[in-house]
Amino acid sequence: MTMAFPQMLDAWAIDAPKSPLWMVSRRVWRTDTVAKASQLLAQALVARGMLPGDRVGMQLAATACWPVAVTGVWRAGGVVVPLDPAGTDSKRRFELSAARFVLTSDPRIKSTGLRIHGGQIRENRRVFSGIRMPMESPAALLATSGTYGEPRLVTLTHANLTYSCGTRASLAQHRPGDLVLSWLPIHHSYAFNADLLKSMIARVPVRRIPSPRKIIASIRRFRPTHLHAVPRLYEKLHRLALAGHSLKALTGGRLRWAGCGGAPLPGWLSDFFQTHGMPLLEGYGLTEASPLVSLNTPAHHRAGTAGRIIPGTTVRFADNNEILVKGPGVMAGYWNDTAATQSAIHDGWLHTGDLGRLDAEGYLTIDGRTRELVVLSTGRKVPPLPAEAAAMALPYIDRAILCGHNQPRPAMLVWLAKGEGRTNIENSVMAAMSTIESHLRPARVIVADRPLSAEQGELTSLGKLRRDTIEANWWKFVSNSMQPC
Repeated sequence: MTMAFPQMLDAWAIDAPKSPLWMVSRRVWRTDTVAKASQLLAQALVARGMLPGDRVGMQLAATACWPVAVTGVWRAGGVVVPLDPAGTDSKRRFELSAARFVLTSDPRIKSTGLRIHGGQIRENRRVFSGIRMPMESPAALLATSGTYGEPRLVTLTHANLTYSCGTRASLAQHRPGDLVLSWLPIHHSYAFNADLLKSMIARVPVRRIPSPRKIIASIRRFRPTHLHAVPRLYEKLHRLALAGHSLKALTGGRLRWAGCGGAPLPGWLSDFFQTHGMPLLEGYGLTEASPLVSLNTPAHHRAGTAGRIIPGTTVRFADNNEILVKGPGVMAGYWNDTAATQSAIHDGWLHTGDLGRLDAEGYLTIDGRTRELVVLSTGRKVPPLPAEAAAMALPYIDRAILCGHNQPRPAMLVWLAKGEGRTNIENSVMAAMSTIESHLRPARVIVADRPLSAEQGELTSLGKLRRDTIEANWWKFVSNSMQPC
């Protein structure tokens, strides 16, 4: 019988009661403390009238002990709904989930550090031994990224999460003495899987960084063996290394490998870290798949790819090369949205909306999203990633975006790295694209005159591009720049 996460925590606490589990700021949460606090939280939720299947919104501060909150809700038979405490759409996600309870952080509560909102205290408290929910029952409602339109809530079951996180743990090859540095938002599926739950299965302590602004200094200070991040962090480390800083010193000297997800990792960036003895292990996934689909591993990795398909999962491709996924990680569906679920899953196959291909040795390459194709007025559909990757291989290019829907030829907007000038940028970028096919190249390269803005809806909270919004906001600037002088 598969062990659920609260039982995994209890077993760890019995075997190694004083092992550090979750470290944030000056607080070290050890396994026995986390297990006890988890039990107290579950008892408090049931005492307030919580029933099996009730949703619990989790609007926690960056310093909160997430293992207590998540396993406590699961012990009580509940479903966790992670929310961004600073997010403008958290209220909408909470409403969609119809949650009866909310957990917030409160340092004045010494036992759990968590305050429960909702429900009423029962007069007759019974002895509470925990509720073991069926593995196929909902465990978490995680929001999609919201890159295109309003986020949906993805229903992931206990079976989904134990499979996906357990597979990641088995492929990670952790050792005694390992330390995971965690800084990505845990209310997103990537860190929820790779940092929180995987580390509980692998019995690896986590050092949680409250502010992403301190991440580079924290890597040097805490000397992790493992780190999960998005490409933007590795681009910053790359620039610091080019400026003369030692990459080994920047990363603390113990980093055996670093995981990368959330967006495609440029091959040149992967090659750079590989040559310095620090492989970036890129993976591919989406919230609807719990989220892991493919992964480069310490034993088998290839730069420029998203790794091999994980054991137990099957991938095939539609006629337009869209990636279709089937396996134990595929979601139960979108919460209370039957139409959207039926649109996404056909005969058990999840239609990801991502384009990809497998090479002869089974490594998956991501070529973008079906919705990201730049559809020209000629009817040609141009994938943006080849040109963008070629441009961003240049050290002075911070970002590059191909645009030009309904235009005869695409154009490329580029953002310069901080401190770079504008001399001959356009010609240099066009020259960098000589290795890609001519029909994938833009007609013109244009240097942007301002940074991308999350406030104007151009970036998600994880820094992902909202391409539709960017093109709408910038096309007048692009058109003016393409007019003949």
